[in-house]
Amino acid sequence: MSKEIKSYDEVKTMLGSASEAWEMLVGYIRNYYIMDELWAEGNPNHKHYHNLRFRRGG
Repeated sequence: MSKEIKSYDEVKTMLGSASEAWEMLVGYIRNYYIMDELWAEGNPNHKHYHNLRFRRGG
């Protein structure tokens, strides 16, 4: 199931101290590339349950 990207506060709560690194990485991608962003949530038992996916159109 794909949704809009979660708010920064929700992501910060999920990531804890790693939220600063996530913010820098996502900011870099948004600044240097033109991509679609999809927030995907899969099986809650899977270790990669929350995913922010970047996709280049075309």
